[in-house]
Amino acid sequence: MSSSRCNVALILWVCCFTGACTRHAQLVHLASGEVLRGQMHKTGLGSCRMEFSSKAGQPLTGACTLEGVGANTRVTPESPDRRTITPAVSAKFAPLRGAVVLTGDVTSLNCVFVVHRLSWHGEGTCRDGNGDNYRLSF
Repeated sequence: MSSSRCNVALILWVCCFTGACTRHAQLVHLASGEVLRGQMHKTGLGSCRMEFSSKAGQPLTGACTLEGVGANTRVTPESPDRRTITPAVSAKFAPLRGAVVLTGDVTSLNCVFVVHRLSWHGEGTCRDGNGDNYRLSF
């Protein structure tokens, strides 16, 4: 393997396994097309943080929760009575489901999203207190 490929692999490993990932993110208001820009930071195993600026410049922030992070074992169908735990290789690559409540001075958005484990990119939807919908991507 060339040294540049090793460097890229090392960077991806550090990002995905040590909690050092940061992704540019955006929220698109579906009715108006208005775009709010921000960032998503992986803060550790099973957690992240999102930060956006509203159109008035007010911060919208929230701590994320991720489900499925530790889902890498399963009971084999061949031996359900013996409870043999084997690695579930497909679970290591299955997308993670997440949720976050982004709050600001006057706005609150409830969001659900999916994170793709290998790239740490994701997408989802958000809804504010007025019932307006947003598309989330990072």
